Amino acid sequence: MFSIGNKTDFNGRKPLSINNYHRESNKHLKCTTYPLLITSTDFYRVLQLSPPERCHEKANSDFCEGYIDPYLRRFIIVDIKNWRLFISNDRYCMSNAISYDIKRHLSGFVDFENDNEHLSVLFRFVKRNFTCDDPGFVLLFPSTGDMFYWEDINYIRLVHELNGSKGFVHIKLPLLTKEKCIGLTMIPPAGSVVSTTAGRFFNIYPRNDNQRLSLVYRMLPLSGSLINIQCSISKITSYPSHVVAIRAGSIKSKYERIVYGLFSNADIYIWEISRKGCSQLLQKKNIRNLIIQRFRLDGDCVNELEFLDLSICKSDPYSLVCLIAWNENAPTKYYAIASVSFNNEMLPTISGFHKVCSYHSLVDSISARIFCPAPCTVIYCVFDSLPVIVCNFKGRETNEFVEESLFISNSYKQFQVMDIASVDAVLEDTNTLMLEFPAIALLTKGNGVVLLESTNCSLDGYSDLRFLKTRLSQYASQNSLLKKQFSVCSGFSSVLPRDRLFPTLLILCDEIARSYPTFHTSVSEILNYQFHKLMETILVSLKHFKLTSTERLHLWLKLAYVNSLVDIYDQLVREGRKSNILHLILQAMVKSGNINDLFLNKSLNIKLLLYSLHTFYKHYASTENTFNFKLLQFLITVNNVFGLVFGNELAYRQEEVIGNVDSTKISIPELWNIEIDSVNLLLSQIEKSIAVDRKKDFIGLKNDRNKKMLMKLQKQILHLIEHGCFLIHELTNSYTKPNSVPAAGADEYSSLEEHFRGRRREWLNYLAQIGYLKRAIKISEHVRDYPSLITLLNSCNFETPEDKVSTQRHYLQIFKDDFAIVLFTHLVETGQLHSLLHDFRSYESYLRKFLETNKLYNLLWVYEAESGNFTHASDILLRGDVILKSKISEQNILFTLSKLFTLVNEKGYDNNLVKKKMKEIDSNQRIVSIQREYAKLLDSTIVIAGNEEEAIVLLLEANCVSLHEASVRYRIVSNLLTRLLLKEHSPLVETIDFFTSFSIENNYYEFRLACDLLENSSFSTHQFVFLYLLLTQRFLLQLNWDETLRALTERNMDYLCSFRTVFQKLESKDFILDKYHSIHLFPKIICLDVLKSLYSTLFESQLKSYNHELLAEHRRCQKLYEERDLSSVLAQLSLLFKEEKTTNTQKETKC
Repeated sequence: MFSIGNKTDFNGRKPLSINNYHRESNKHLKCTTYPLLITSTDFYRVLQLSPPERCHEKANSDFCEGYIDPYLRRFIIVDIKNWRLFISNDRYCMSNAISYDIKRHLSGFVDFENDNEHLSVLFRFVKRNFTCDDPGFVLLFPSTGDMFYWEDINYIRLVHELNGSKGFVHIKLPLLTKEKCIGLTMIPPAGSVVSTTAGRFFNIYPRNDNQRLSLVYRMLPLSGSLINIQCSISKITSYPSHVVAIRAGSIKSKYERIVYGLFSNADIYIWEISRKGCSQLLQKKNIRNLIIQRFRLDGDCVNELEFLDLSICKSDPYSLVCLIAWNENAPTKYYAIASVSFNNEMLPTISGFHKVCSYHSLVDSISARIFCPAPCTVIYCVFDSLPVIVCNFKGRETNEFVEESLFISNSYKQFQVMDIASVDAVLEDTNTLMLEFPAIALLTKGNGVVLLESTNCSLDGYSDLRFLKTRLSQYASQNSLLKKQFSVCSGFSSVLPRDRLFPTLLILCDEIARSYPTFHTSVSEILNYQFHKLMETILVSLKHFKLTSTERLHLWLKLAYVNSLVDIYDQLVREGRKSNILHLILQAMVKSGNINDLFLNKSLNIKLLLYSLHTFYKHYASTENTFNFKLLQFLITVNNVFGLVFGNELAYRQEEVIGNVDSTKISIPELWNIEIDSVNLLLSQIEKSIAVDRKKDFIGLKNDRNKKMLMKLQKQILHLIEHGCFLIHELTNSYTKPNSVPAAGADEYSSLEEHFRGRRREWLNYLAQIGYLKRAIKISEHVRDYPSLITLLNSCNFETPEDKVSTQRHYLQIFKDDFAIVLFTHLVETGQLHSLLHDFRSYESYLRKFLETNKLYNLLWVYEAESGNFTHASDILLRGDVILKSKISEQNILFTLSKLFTLVNEKGYDNNLVKKKMKEIDSNQRIVSIQREYAKLLDSTIVIAGNEEEAIVLLLEANCVSLHEASVRYRIVSNLLTRLLLKEHSPLVETIDFFTSFSIENNYYEFRLACDLLENSSFSTHQFVFLYLLLTQRFLLQLNWDETLRALTERNMDYLCSFRTVFQKLESKDFILDKYHSIHLFPKIICLDVLKSLYSTLFESQLKSYNHELLAEHRRCQKLYEERDLSSVLAQLSLLFKEEKTTNTQKETKC
């Protein structure tokens, strides 16, 4: 089982990483015996036939050309820049290789001065007979037509000065002006064929007349004897289009051979060529229409085709394959293979057709080749750097194709492929047993000769499982040579489509999890073998297959299940059978009586095992009257199993950084999967273990053995808490991430996370108490439990306060804004305001966002002032709710600070704006002075006054309204004060308006006085309604709704009683609870006539201005009503006050 960063008592095992796995597996691949097996699959194997020596060390790598002959087991390399030639021996080795200086020895025949004319050369081996060990050699200069022939390659070592000397002959082909040779095809025993750019074909063959060697050439006919005669006489041919390929067919007799030619217009020419000087055109057919019809059968409309190459199988001279390219959607180019067969009447038919799926290109392939070394069985296609193997097998209805591909690495010049040749299959006489497999040989610059061999070219069926198994084995066994020369193609959708890949991979994992090693071994070794094989398969799959995150997690959980079985079995073996609770439970679960079958067959239901262990211990503990050693031993055994299972589950979930995993879509066929019940079982086990540990002071276990057991129990509790916290965190995130589709278990896991938070804090504090404070902190970090993390940090013994602040800053940098909110809230709630504003001043964005979001303007202006942002601090101070919510004694100081901040930044602002701002501050300061005096006299005035009118006069003489002097309200109150000072009659409406203008520190005395005055007044209906609505709206605007809602939730009657009298008086008139009246009726009754009747001292312009003020006040009240849902809140307040009144009445009645 994994431990999360620490060693555990649960038999920790960590899987090899992918790099470590390959490092271990490649230790045994060193071998010096050739051929060397590089890799293999169900369809092919790759062999290195010669040492990976640089066979062209003396040649210039930029201007080298090569040719390989697999039958002779030799290759040729020509360094064109330095005109050097190298021929290997008969085992593809360069020891005792032939080296030839072309320029030095052939300068008498060819002019090498003009290098631009000789930048290429054609060369081939010549087989004099089919048993010769030392072949001949031919060299052709395409631009001049000079051909040099050596009867034996050993004659190259001789110096040839004269044409016709021993084993050497030179001829010059009669090329036309600007005509060049473009192809050299060997057709032994009938010599060779040279094709030219002018559309002519020369058949060249050696002849020994009178013991003198000579070369004879003649032109091949294209359309009958008449054209042949014309060609011979005029050396001009009516060539229909350019030639694509000339290929040698079957051998008819000792000196005769069939030769095929493919032209760009889809014409296929078949010649019979004899070494005796006779050649004839046997057949000429065009296959273009046949292939277009075949495309249409597949539903494709293709009109333009391009023929790239032709190949003939020598064992079947009347079957050939063509490589075709077409543009379906420009500019992408697609490729197809067409098999063409000729019947007895030499009429062509399309016997097979396959679209190449593993290669598409945006540009034309530079060197597209096709090889057919086995008829109707294996076809090789090579596109520049990609060899594709197409295997044909018998399907249910028709023949089907399986495609494999390997990329040849051309990123480095030393690993480039210089030439490719095919090797035909060799069958037994009965044509049932294949003696030699078909293959292609690759001549590379740095890795010698590599053979790509098809080992299974006669498939009767196809299995996704078999293909996937061998492909994974190939990926796992790659050595350095394969990685340098080949890049294994992971995209094989043509063989195993994407929709079948992962289900097949799951079946393969199931098969591996139940496999057995070849040698007989113990159950424990078998389980470990299965685990490591499954791990190897999964690691290779994750590296080479493009799996989704959910599929990757699915594979990890399969491995977690198998790993848990290994660990549980090891635990079972160590515990022994005597008094072993694990053995008893397993014995009860198995039906056959053999516990090993549960593990070997992967049929152990871990979910049931955990439930049985938990239930057994719970029942045993309830029957024991006292705590004893056996009960402790049972508990440790159960905890071990829980730790193994959940530890493996957690470790493999965390092995990969898995993003966007929908755990609800994972249906694991194994007998273990994390569900809500399993998590609850783990949490219950942790609770019971902690309860036992807390009893250690009362159970009287004093000997060393019991103390060690208790220490072990505490370590187990630590790891179980880790597993529980981490798993719930992982599962909750996978269910509740923003982009996931809501699943059936999402609500359950969200609810579990909410209920688990309290447990988690308690458990983390428990870990801190028993000495695991650092581990508790790490857990809180991982699960992002910031409140617990802050609490645990407060428990740490820091040497200095600066160390604590430094640690808090460290976490602030890691967890950013989320941690900042929790930390700053904690500092505010605990009164650590100095630490908040000074220790974290550098985190400007976090701190300012926190203070503004929580509307802590009383701290924000201090922070801005200390940071030097005096203008911003002044603006914050002048916000109405900052100063007005402060006590009267503090307001004058705050206004003074605001004035100071404004003066500090006076130079940077417009002088008129500064004066206007200072005038506003001075006006507010005068108002604050009056309010401060009013606050002192308020209580004593009500007591001293003999009646309400006298009290009002006294209050108004020492008061003013909290608005600037230019407002209409200020003039109303000024007129009122003037008339009272002159002992004139004061209208009640002006008095009521004044009292509802402000409230001193939320004591609501003024509102009660205004209510009393209104009740005892004699106004008209419109005037009365207006004043009541005015009083209601201003009362609602004056209330501190944050405190009111909190008091309503907590039923804090001390706070609510401060405005209960006003509330009940307004409620009695049915205005405060009537949304229609309070919101919609007020604007309708406000008109100049009503205002004029109420405010006789105001001019009409002042009345209009005041009307706008009242409407603005109404809009604020309407917005408050909607935002706070006052209909519901006011109804709750009314019901609460009624209940309180009823309760008080009942108490008085009882008294």
